[in-house]
Amino acid sequence: MKPVTKLTAMFDSSDYKYEIYRKPVFLDQVQVKEAPAEQYGDDCYFHIGVDPEKIMTVRAENHTERNAWVKKIGLAVHQYKERIRAKMRQEKEAIDKEKARPSVGLLTVIVLEAANLQSADPNGKSDPFCEVRMGSQVHRTQAIEKSLNPRWNTKMIFYVKDVTKDRLCFTVFDRDLFSPSDYLGRTELLLFELMRDGNRTSWGKWLVLKEVSTGELHVKLSLKLNPRAQSH
Repeated sequence: MKPVTKLTAMFDSSDYKYEIYRKPVFLDQVQVKEAPAEQYGDDCYFHIGVDPEKIMTVRAENHTERNAWVKKIGLAVHQYKERIRAKMRQEKEAIDKEKARPSVGLLTVIVLEAANLQSADPNGKSDPFCEVRMGSQVHRTQAIEKSLNPRWNTKMIFYVKDVTKDRLCFTVFDRDLFSPSDYLGRTELLLFELMRDGNRTSWGKWLVLKEVSTGELHVKLSLKLNPRAQSH
């Protein structure tokens, strides 16, 4: 296929450093349709783009190939949208199910800092952020640019549903703007294991990140249970 509109890209092949100047296009934004034969002189053309002002006209080798491209791209867009809808439905169902369960208390988490994280970028640094999950509840810190020892000091509140089963999952990522974020390690805390530590209701912890060669996470936690939950 040969695009009618000339496309250019700039890159430095000496060190393989690429720079993107335009906002990336996601598959669910793409529109594709056959181009009218009377406008272009034959039936080998089709349009693809994200909105009427950003349409690229492409010519296939023949009519059959044009139809195949239109069909395949259209099917890919449809399947992607269906996956997104299914994922959103599943997430909503999980959130609704968890919300329906009565809360037995509040857990305050302060993600203070990390130390000795892995380098994920060519500059020897990372742009780390921390994602914290408990069930369907999710909070994230901001990303700190160019650091292996970021300080976040981010406060998060979680609703405790079951002190015997609830667990906190901490995952650290290197933020990438135009590709999936790089994994920098994870760790977990079970609430009942915290509560075994005497009659305390607050804790400070340095947690070793797992599945990576280096990295620790420093957090503070404070648990406040409802009087009824404390009596059980």
